[in-house]
Amino acid sequence: MKSLLFLAVLSAATAWPQTLDLSSLEKIASKAKETNEVNLDANQIRAALMFIPHDDKDSADFDEGTKKLLDGLQKITIRNYEFEKAGEFQDADLQPVRSQLAKLKGWAKIVDSKEKDERSEVYMFTEDGKPTGIAVID
Repeated sequence: MKSLLFLAVLSAATAWPQTLDLSSLEKIASKAKETNEVNLDANQIRAALMFIPHDDKDSADFDEGTKKLLDGLQKITIRNYEFEKAGEFQDADLQPVRSQLAKLKGWAKIVDSKEKDERSEVYMFTEDGKPTGIAVID
């Protein structure tokens, strides 16, 4: 049985005061058979948006809604690890990331779903009463 760990952090905060330290994931990554990492800053996100079609009639909904949402992003960080079999990493291995999110001002857990050996969590970062960041651990 394969096992998968996915972590994504998206931020629209212009002056995100805290940085999430993901170095604890290196231990997990070293055990994975496949790793994928994405790190995009605001300039890289803007450059990627230039590849979205602007004049395609079928993409009008995507351009208006999704492009506007993506245009506000300042940072995208994704860590995706696939393992050969279950048990190659423990849920406790993610505790350093969870602890940071619990301690950093502005972050709050909004979803915690557990089913047998699976767990999904969603955290939201709020700035001036507006959601400006999201972190997903699955």
